[in-house]
Amino acid sequence: MESDPLPQLEVPGTRSAGGLPETGRNAAAGQPPATPGPRLLYERFTPTPLVDPASLPPVGIDEHPRAPRFRIPFVAWHLSGLAAGILWLLFLGFLARRPRHRDIGRKARQFCEKMGILWIKTGQLLSMRTDILPFEICDELMKLTDRTRGFSPDAATRILEEELGGPLDLFFLTFDRLPFAAASTAQIHRATLRPGGVLVAVKVQRPHLERVFRSDMVLVRSLFGLLKWLAIMPYMRWDEFIWEIERIMEEEIDYRYEAANLRRMKKTLRRHKVHVPKVFSRYTTQRVLVMEFVRGVLMSDYLKVLRTQPEKITEWCRINQVNPGEVGRRLVFSINRQLYEDQLFHGDLHPGNIILLRENRFAFIDFGCIGFLDRDFLRIYEYFIDALVAGQHAKAADFYLLLQRSIPSGILAELKEELVRVMKNWHTRTSISNLPYSERSVLNISYELPRVAARYQLPANWEFMRVGRSFMTLDGSMIELMPDANFTEITQAYIRAKNRRLLQRIAQCGGSSATRSGFRSVQEQVLVTSNEQVMLRGATIRRFAQVFDSSGGGVDQSVTTPFLRVSSGLVILSGLFLLLTYLYQYTRWIVPEPGSPLALVLRLLPHLDVQVWIVLFCVFLYAVCNLSTFQHRLKQAEARG
Repeated sequence: MESDPLPQLEVPGTRSAGGLPETGRNAAAGQPPATPGPRLLYERFTPTPLVDPASLPPVGIDEHPRAPRFRIPFVAWHLSGLAAGILWLLFLGFLARRPRHRDIGRKARQFCEKMGILWIKTGQLLSMRTDILPFEICDELMKLTDRTRGFSPDAATRILEEELGGPLDLFFLTFDRLPFAAASTAQIHRATLRPGGVLVAVKVQRPHLERVFRSDMVLVRSLFGLLKWLAIMPYMRWDEFIWEIERIMEEEIDYRYEAANLRRMKKTLRRHKVHVPKVFSRYTTQRVLVMEFVRGVLMSDYLKVLRTQPEKITEWCRINQVNPGEVGRRLVFSINRQLYEDQLFHGDLHPGNIILLRENRFAFIDFGCIGFLDRDFLRIYEYFIDALVAGQHAKAADFYLLLQRSIPSGILAELKEELVRVMKNWHTRTSISNLPYSERSVLNISYELPRVAARYQLPANWEFMRVGRSFMTLDGSMIELMPDANFTEITQAYIRAKNRRLLQRIAQCGGSSATRSGFRSVQEQVLVTSNEQVMLRGATIRRFAQVFDSSGGGVDQSVTTPFLRVSSGLVILSGLFLLLTYLYQYTRWIVPEPGSPLALVLRLLPHLDVQVWIVLFCVFLYAVCNLSTFQHRLKQAEARG
C-alpha cells in the first residue's frame, strides 16, 4: 500500500510529467473533471503557469489502429525511398561542391519519426556517432521527437482493464478518456487514484507495439548485417550496435523497467534536491505505468517563450524566484554527481524531460533511458575529465586511450599527439567568452575526440558515447541558461564540492556507535578508492604494455615485410623460369640467341618428361597459395594490433 502523500493544490495551465499540456476539455462527456487532490510535491515548489493551456492543440486520435499485417514491405518501401533521396542529395551536393548534410539529416529524421519507436531509437543511437557521421546529420537526428497521434480511448480502456484486472472505477475516482500526451510507444491519461485521491499520469502502451518491434527488428538486423557482410567500416562493430538497439527496445516495451528506474533515481536524486515522480507499483504492469502527476513548466516551453517573449520570462522568473544561471549550474552539478558519485544517470536530459519548479528547483521525467557505468570505466573517465579541465592534456590523452578497447599498432605516438592538440585547442576556446557557445561546450570536445579516434580506426566505445550523449542533450538547455558558461570552471567547482562532501562525512563522524559505523564506511570507501587507483595504474601499465607489444610486433613486421616481398619476387621469377624451360623443351616459341647466358642455362638443364613438369607446376602453385595465405594472416594480425 502506498504511503499517504502530502497535500498539494492543483495549478491550472502548467504542464505535466508527460511533457504535453493537460486541459479540462480532454475529459469525456458526462465524466466529472479531475478534481484537485493530495499530491507528492510540496505546493511551495509548484510554479505559476507560463503557457496558456487554451493555446495548446489537443492530441489527435486515430480511432481504429490496425495490426501491422504488411509492416515489413511498408517499411522496406519507405527505406528504399530514403536511400534514393539520400543518393540524390549526395549527387546534388557533389555538383554544387557543397555537401547537403543538413538536408540529409532532416530527411533521415523525418523517416525515423514516421516509422515509429524502433527507428527513432536507431536514429538517436546514430546521433551519438559523431565519429563517423557529419555534425549536421547528428544534430538533426538529435532533434528526433517521439510525439504522434493518440489511439482510441476504447482501446486504452480495454488494455487498462486487462492489465489491472477489473473496471477502471475500481482503481480511479476520475479518468480522462482522452490523452493529454501521445508518443510512438504509448499515450498518457490524467486520472485520480481512488485511495487518497492522488492526481496521477497513466501511461498506456500502444496496441500491437511488440509485433511492430519484432517486424522492424528484422529489417534493422538485415540492414546492419549487410554493412557487416560488405565489410563497411568493420571496426565500428555493427553487432554491438544491433545489441544496443535490442537492449533499449526490450526496456521500452516493458514498463516495469521504467518503474524500477523511477524508484532507483528517486532515491539517488533526492540528495541532489531534484524531484522525481513517484511510481505506484500496485497499478504498474508490463503495459501500464502509473506515476505522480508533476506540475511545472517544461524547459522546452521556457526556451520557446524566451526566444519570442524574453520580458515574459523575466517576469516569470521574478515571481517564481528562479535564477536561470543557478538552475544551469545545478543541472551540471547534478549530472556530474549522477555519473561520478551515484554511478546511475539520466541518459536523455533534453529540454522536454526537465520540468522547472520554484526556487531554482526542477524535476526530471521520462526514465525509460538511464545509464549505469562499469566501475573501472567510471574511474578512468573521471580521471580523464579531471586531467582535461586541469589542463594536463598529455595525461588526459593517456586516460582517453585507456578507455579504448584496442589500439592498432604503430599509431600510438601520432594518435596521442593529435588528441593533445585537439584538447589544447578546446581548452583555449573555453576561456574566450565571445565565441559561440557551441565551440566552448562539452558537445564540441565530445564531437572532436571520437572523430580523431575514428580516423585511426579505433573501435567504438558505447559507454563513452552514452556519457557524451547525456552532456550533449543537456547542452540544449545550457546554451540559454548559461550562454557564457565556462565548462572547465564549472567542473572544477563540482570537484571541489564533491571533495567537501567527503570531508564533511568524515568530520561528522563522532564517538557514538552509529557515527563510528559511518566513519568505518568512509574508511572503507577511501580504502576501496585507493585499491581502485592501484588497480587502475596496473591496468594502465598493462594496456600500454599491450600497445608496446603490438608496436614490437610492428618492428618485427618491418623486418618480415621486406622478406616476404623478396620471397614473392623469387617465387615469381622461379615460375617464369619454369615456364621458359618448358616452352624451350617442348615448343618452338622460345629460341634463345646462341651463346647467350639464357641459352647456356637452358641447355644445361636435363630434358624432363611431361608428368614431371605437371608435378613441378603443382608444387609451384601450392607454394604460391601458401605464401598468399601467410601474407593475409600477417595483415589481419597487424589490423587487430
